[in-house]
Amino acid sequence: MVCDFLFQHVVMRDDIATAPTGSAAPGSGAIIEVEGKLGRLIDMERGERLHLPLFTESIINRDHPRFRTSFESSMTLVSLHSY
Repeated sequence: MVCDFLFQHVVMRDDIATAPTGSAAPGSGAIIEVEGKLGRLIDMERGERLHLPLFTESIINRDHPRFRTSFESSMTLVSLHSY
């Protein structure tokens, strides 16, 4: 679902142009920014990292009353500036 969403709403847009290096071409239409967060999901019942049997990106329904999680970022200012 995540890949399909990104493909449909980012890759397949016809109002985006790129420069030869893959950067946005000046004055060429919309600029898309995709943000990712590095960290882990914490099971609030156990206070430990949530381990799910997943190998790819996934969408988690956090509205389920028995699924209580929080997100703990592992990003630091040093890691943010290294990209």
